[in-house]
Amino acid sequence: MDTPELANLNQIELDGPLDQPERGVMARDLATGSILVVPREVVRAMLRLRHGGGPAADQGEAQSGSDRASIASLLHSVQYLRQSQRAGAATFNPLFIRLSLFSVAPWQRYLTGMAGLLVGPVYLWLMAVLLLAAVWLGIQSDWAIIGAFQGIFSPEALLTFGIAAPLLKIFHELGHVLAATRFGTRVAQAGVLFIALFPIPFVDCSDADVSANRLQRVVISLAGLFTDLLLGVVIFIAWHFTTGDFLRSLLGNLFVYLTLNSVLFNANPLVKLDGYFALIDLVRYRNLSQDGGRAFKGFQIWLGTFGRRGTTPAGLRDVAILAYAALSFVYRIYIIGFIAYSLLPRYMGVGAVMVVWGLVAMFLSPLARSPAGPSGAGNPDGKALWGVRLGLLVVLGLSLVLVRVPVRQDIDVTIDAAGHYAVTVPETGRLGGLVGYGPVAEGTILAELDFRVLREQLAERQAEQAIALQALDAERDGEPLRAATARQRLGSLQNQVDRLETRLQGEALTAGARGVFVPLTDRQPGAQLVTGAAIGALYPDQGSSVVSGRFPERFVHYYREGVRSAELRVDGRYYQLDANSLVLQERVSIDEQSGQRLYILQVRAPLSAADMFSLTGHVRLEFRSESLWQRLLFHATGLLQNLQDARLSELERQLGAP
Repeated sequence: MDTPELANLNQIELDGPLDQPERGVMARDLATGSILVVPREVVRAMLRLRHGGGPAADQGEAQSGSDRASIASLLHSVQYLRQSQRAGAATFNPLFIRLSLFSVAPWQRYLTGMAGLLVGPVYLWLMAVLLLAAVWLGIQSDWAIIGAFQGIFSPEALLTFGIAAPLLKIFHELGHVLAATRFGTRVAQAGVLFIALFPIPFVDCSDADVSANRLQRVVISLAGLFTDLLLGVVIFIAWHFTTGDFLRSLLGNLFVYLTLNSVLFNANPLVKLDGYFALIDLVRYRNLSQDGGRAFKGFQIWLGTFGRRGTTPAGLRDVAILAYAALSFVYRIYIIGFIAYSLLPRYMGVGAVMVVWGLVAMFLSPLARSPAGPSGAGNPDGKALWGVRLGLLVVLGLSLVLVRVPVRQDIDVTIDAAGHYAVTVPETGRLGGLVGYGPVAEGTILAELDFRVLREQLAERQAEQAIALQALDAERDGEPLRAATARQRLGSLQNQVDRLETRLQGEALTAGARGVFVPLTDRQPGAQLVTGAAIGALYPDQGSSVVSGRFPERFVHYYREGVRSAELRVDGRYYQLDANSLVLQERVSIDEQSGQRLYILQVRAPLSAADMFSLTGHVRLEFRSESLWQRLLFHATGLLQNLQDARLSELERQLGAP
């Protein structure tokens, strides 16, 4: 019968070159499926214990004690992983939900042919050809697709991301599966990870740790990125051969999503995604995250005990590991904050509940589970950690009160086409002809119109004028009073004729200045247009221009107190603006996403309208300075107001629905 120690060891399976443990051996915990790296000393101790039934007598008491210490260290690590998994599963977190659906392994044999074809030279040759085609098309179009990044936060782009992301992620995960299949690695499970209720498919390729070599693991880790790159290049090429506005906008948004998702998230080694797993194999440091976490915790203890306990970096390598852990921690906090900030005002209050619940599950619950010492007293390391946390809270509290920062607001601005540069129809009539897009000289006829109603009115007045003239001739030698009335009638008709003829001159709309004319695409010859209808916009190529953007109502009181500085960034250049060139118009609109009220801010830009009309600029306004506490309170109040506005908007939509 096995001893308890051997019984626990029987739940650990070694995999790797056991005859050469210095090359690295992996261990799998059969109880949980966890995989960890085993040091060579522990491997040798386990082999001696398993094959010898215990430490050999001739090894000496020192060797026996060393073996037992090594094995105890391994068992402690396995036990720690088991407890961490149980503790992590104990608290349900609505912001991060992992749902396993099925095992991929039984289906991998059907993918062997596809994996052998795509994971290899064929993919490299295909990508080389597609990249050459993409570069040629990009040069020919002056990289016009880059304009799709300017509308990244538009409702259309966000809707495209929301719908397409889970579908594109399926192809991403298929890339991992094909690479794993190509190298004979079993894919354990596939499922869905819900991040703030947003579904993200995933596959579990952890078996690669024990069944694939280092370079194969790098390929498996990056296979999803390679798939995203292939899809991105195909979409890039397809965008250049698409003419419809809707389809071209859709492809542009998909290209933006694949680019940002690959560069900012999957390739980012600060989170345990594809980039991290490729990095740890490239640098041959498989325990980077775990060692970084321990180093970060030890450094906190060292700070909390003023150097009496804990650990500090012993060399450049340890400094790099600690720096990685700190950057990873800050990045995760940033991502969580971004999700919380975006989710709070959504779903009529449900978003706020989810954020609070998620924060409690991720932060307060782990803090409450501070480890206890053997005697039941508080763990000194736990007290040190609490000392660091309390110290940070004190520093944070003082910073919130004492540190002052200027209030800033960034606004996206575009040319104020509707307000300043629109070419409108002066009278109701029919469109005869319209000049095309391009530069025009002053006096160029932009549109020819047919004011049929005015012409009919002119003909009627001219007929009445002829009758009045005949009446005047008949009364010249007659009664003076009738002659005066006839002359007055004739003068009134002449004024009406003159006004109608002046109005009819608008049948030929001309350019009031030299510039670029952009016609509306839906204005076709023969269309009936009412008074004030726009046919396009004329952008002068001289002087300054007027741009406008949406200004949040909650910043209005800062604006009225005074703008300290204003800066316009457009096309990679910066321009300082005069505060007197800013005009805030109380034309209120409602943001459909957050429900907040928005004003219109007009800005006079130093560029001509012809240079500015195809660009999107960013105006940064700086107001008075406030303490960090006031800024946090301002943002919290704004979130609550957005929540209320969003609820009212949702109720209005429900009441207005049939």
